Amino acid sequence: MAQSNVELRINSSQAVRALKVVDGQAKKFNTTIQKSGGTLKNTSKGLFGFGAGAKAAGVGAAVATPAVAGLGVALNSALAPLALVTAGIGLFTKAATAMAEQDKANASLRTLGVDSVALEGKLKGLSSELKNQFSVTELTVAAYDVASAGFTDAADAAMVLKASAHAASAGMADIATTGDAVTTVLNAWKLSGEDATMVADKMQQTVADGKIKISEYAANIGKVATVASMVGVPLDEVNAAIALSTKNGVKAEVAFTGMKTALLRMTGEAGGKKLEKLGIDISAATIQSEGLAANLEKLQGLDIKSLEQIFGQEAIQTMSPVLANLKEYNELLEKQESSAGVASDASKEMAQTIGGAWKELTNAMGNALTLGDETRELLTTTIQLATWGLKTIGRQLKPVFELLSLIVKVINRIHQEIKKVIDATPEWMKRFLGVSDAKAEQETPASKAAKDIKDIAENAEGAANNIRETNNELN
Repeated sequence: MAQSNVELRINSSQAVRALKVVDGQAKKFNTTIQKSGGTLKNTSKGLFGFGAGAKAAGVGAAVATPAVAGLGVALNSALAPLALVTAGIGLFTKAATAMAEQDKANASLRTLGVDSVALEGKLKGLSSELKNQFSVTELTVAAYDVASAGFTDAADAAMVLKASAHAASAGMADIATTGDAVTTVLNAWKLSGEDATMVADKMQQTVADGKIKISEYAANIGKVATVASMVGVPLDEVNAAIALSTKNGVKAEVAFTGMKTALLRMTGEAGGKKLEKLGIDISAATIQSEGLAANLEKLQGLDIKSLEQIFGQEAIQTMSPVLANLKEYNELLEKQESSAGVASDASKEMAQTIGGAWKELTNAMGNALTLGDETRELLTTTIQLATWGLKTIGRQLKPVFELLSLIVKVINRIHQEIKKVIDATPEWMKRFLGVSDAKAEQETPASKAAKDIKDIAENAEGAANNIRETNNELN
């Protein structure tokens, strides 16, 4: 019994000593952890210092901001004259373009022997007379075609342009198109520039009586004008036939071509033989002396087959409506004879529209900027000064842009160095800082169990070592 008590006391004291050893080991481990914590703490302080340094850099950047802002102000101040020059250039761009076109047209006119200075003086007044429906530049450009047609005298050219402008405004066409038609008619019937207004009036009357546009008339009148003049058919009778044919559905191009063929057949050998067999006396001489209407009346009563043999299939389309309505044809002839002023009246009517008012406003402004040698000189000087100003501003801004280039280079260098530091930072440090791009391994039940088993094994091994040491002490 006594022995048992002694043995128990011995075992207890040995166990206590063994536990003290374990406790000492635990304290050593704890000390190690505390030391590691201190190291990490110091590292943390270093990181915080890095943050403070970054903050200081931010403060430095903030201090530099006013200087950068001042640079912006300086740039704005330097660029202000450039903005003014640009605005000035925008103001004169349209005028410069129109002036260039006008100067080019003037030069072209001089190659044709036209006194461009005298003509321009007349066109200034003409533009105003036309209620600015056509600018001086437009009239000058159109004058080249008029001069090309032989109207090189400034006064004649101005009269042709006036008539062409009335026809263009009345028929909503461009002046170049109507000018070509007017000069074609004038040359075909050997008329002068003074007859231009009369020609324009008859053109407008044809458009009003028929089913045809002024642009279609202008595009096709050349097909018949020379032939009609050659066989002695006046413009009135050509226009009346065209108006009646188109009114009855014949296309403008077909009507003009058919009219030319009809005149050639009636005055030529092919149609003449057929007319002679029928006992009908129609020739170039009878047409010139009696007129086209009187000669067409000689064909009354003929059947369609006979008419086709006289005119041919092409011309019969144009002449059939005329032969079937000679009374109306004569009425249209009367309208042609009394058409004076119709183009001018129609032009004035168009000028009273909103579109006409707008054209008057814009062309008046354009004329104000482009008229006169003084205006040319002013515009040329303005362009030269603007060019000089741009060059001067460019020279003044060159040092500023060079400084900006240096600043950009320094910023790029800083970025490159920072990138090098980032690339050289170990992955564990990036993970510690929380800036790593690497994906954290996801914990699965299997990995967690494996980790737990590993921890248990390590703890069991430690416990086994302690037990062995305790048993050794107990032994």
